[in-house]
Parts: sequence; structure tokens; C-alpha cells
Amino acid sequence: MSHFLVFGRHPWLSLAETRAILGDASRPICVEHAAILESTHWDGQLLQDTLGGCVKLGDIWAKISFQDLTAERVADEMLKRPRAERILFSCTVLSSSPPLKKRFSHLPIELKRALKSRGHASRWVTGDDGEVAPAAVQKLHLTSEGYDLMIILTAHDAYIGSTTHVQNADAWSLRDYGRPARDAANGMLPPKLARMMINLGRGKTPLHETTLLDPFCGGGTVLMEAALLGYDRLIGSDLESRQIEHTRRNLDWMVENHLLDPQRREGIQIFSQSARSIDRSLPAQSVDLIVTEGSLGAPLRGHEPTAFLVQQKQQLELLWRETLEACAVLQPNGGRVVCVWPVFAHIPYEINIDIRDALEDIGYRLIDPLSGWAQPHELVYSRPDQRVKRRIVILEKIR
Repeated sequence: MSHFLVFGRHPWLSLAETRAILGDASRPICVEHAAILESTHWDGQLLQDTLGGCVKLGDIWAKISFQDLTAERVADEMLKRPRAERILFSCTVLSSSPPLKKRFSHLPIELKRALKSRGHASRWVTGDDGEVAPAAVQKLHLTSEGYDLMIILTAHDAYIGSTTHVQNADAWSLRDYGRPARDAANGMLPPKLARMMINLGRGKTPLHETTLLDPFCGGGTVLMEAALLGYDRLIGSDLESRQIEHTRRNLDWMVENHLLDPQRREGIQIFSQSARSIDRSLPAQSVDLIVTEGSLGAPLRGHEPTAFLVQQKQQLELLWRETLEACAVLQPNGGRVVCVWPVFAHIPYEINIDIRDALEDIGYRLIDPLSGWAQPHELVYSRPDQRVKRRIVILEKIR
């Protein structure tokens, strides 16, 4: 059966995360910030609860030629799946072709008329650019009592579907803004990004048997999200004792809010250690997966001199070379590292932290998570106003 996923602000990163979780399913069809794919082992609720970058997902009801796409055909598909007596629906039209998308921009209002002509009262709910936010879908019960319709147009076909699950915005917000230890001055890894990074590193070993390390644990975001996913063997370390205390406070807060079992909380190892010498504190080849952000450099105010940013680049590249040398001791062949290499926004060009030339000597190789699914594409997490972008890098231990 065909299904769709609608991604947030970073669709390429979200697509890579989806591939890591679903494996090598059939090549997805990507349209704007959505993807259509075939899956024989689809569990919508589990997938929505797992993914950090997917805001809604659902089932494809029908695939037809877009020339045959009419409000009457959509109404037929809806009425095959009756719900409340008065029909409440939203309708999003997605297409990579602006003219094609505009051609069907009146479909929702035509659908309302088509339903009325068949004796069905209806109410059309809309939002920005016609797309209704996941929180509104949840609040209006559109996945159970109404319909959050997705009309996805390719060059030749129209896919008609409806949302079955949406991201729980309140839960994500609670873990981001409700946790007691937050350090905005030093930058904070967003929980959604932490979740995506963990998923990008997923291997074939069951989660409860996978040892995951964050050697720059900061406020513990990676450990928090990994615990929610089901990882039992969790280790966090940081050079700064203040950050260790933040991690402990946030994990304890999860227990207090019934997000984490007290016994599992006790099993999480947390200690103070420099990432450059983390191999002194743990046994060799004992860590399957390393997920970490690391330093983003000194806080930037904008208009920093080029010489300052180049100096920051050199310092961070040295930090990462030494950190990966220590991490290589801890990992067996096939172990993975998912980390952030900062990118400094600088006019007229960006300044990248990049140690690809040193990876083979250290014992790692760079992984393209979209290989076979999409053209090579750097995975970058950022907002338009950010001075430092996060480039997500995936490495595999090769010797």
C-alpha cells in the first residue's frame, strides 16, 4: 500500500531520517516537502512517534491521472470512508510545479460544492497556504472524525490521501521549553534535531542492546530523546561540570513527569570527561553509536572579521580531529558517529568546519544517508536568521 509523509522545515534531513528507519523501501516520490512511498510493514502510529522530522503522515487512497482529478472524484473517495454526519475537512494541494498547483487551487471549494450536491453538509478548514498545521488537525479531530486531505501532484499523476497521524506538538514543546535546565547563551540542541540524529545512526542491533554515547552531552537532549526511543545503554559525558548538572536535572525532570522510568534513569551513566580523551574512561570497542553536537564555536553577533571566523574554524577542526581519534578507540568496525559540524554564515561566502581529508587516517568514512534515494544533498539544519548553521555528518568506523 502507498503512504505519504509530510516533513517540516528540513525535508532532506527528514527524508534521510525516514530512510534510516524504514530501510531500503521503494524509492520515494518527493513532491515539495512530502514523500510518497510503498511499505509492507507500515505502522503509522509507531512511525509518527519515532520520527522527529515528520509532522504528519497517512494513507494514499487512490492514484489517478491528474487530468482525471476532479472534486467529484475526491468526494467519491471520501464517501467510501464515511465518518461524522457533517463533513469537516481540510485539503492541501502539493506540487513541484507552481502552474499545476495553481490549476487545482480551487479544488477545496469545488469539493464543498460536490458534497453539497450529494446531500452532505460540510465545512472546509484552511490555514497558511491552504495547509492546516498538525496541532489544528489534532484539535479538530480531522484524523478520526473528519478528513485532512492531501492531494499530491506529480508530472503525470495525482495521489489522493488523508492524514492518519500527526506530530504531538505539545510533547515536543514540553521537552524543549519545559525542561528545567536550559542554556540559551551556549546554544541548545533542539529535541527534534536530536531525535533525527539518533535515528540517522540507527543500525541493525536492537535498540536495547545498542550502547549510545554523547561525549558533549550539554543539557542531555540526546540522552533524553534516546531514552524515549528505547535505548537502554546510554552514556553522557561533558568537560564542564555545570553541563553535567544540567543533564542530571533534565533527566530527573523526565522521571518526575513520568516520561522516563526511574530504574532506566538510574542506568544512564553520566560523568565529567573531555571528549578529546573520552577513550580513557570507557573500554575499547564498547560503544556502538555516538550522537553529539559538540561545540558550535564562540557566540556570534554578526559582522565578525574573517580572520576571527577562520581561527574558530581551525580550533573546531582540531577539536574534532582529536575527538574522533578518541572515539575511534571506543568503536568497533561498523560503529557510527552522527555529529554536527558548524557552518558560519559569512558574506560573501560560508565558512565550513570540515575534516573530511583526515577521516580515513582516523579510521572513519563519510556516509551518504540518501544514496539510492535521492541526489547527494548536504543535510543542514538552520533557520534563515541563524549565524551558525548545523551541518549533520554521518560517519562509519572502517578500521
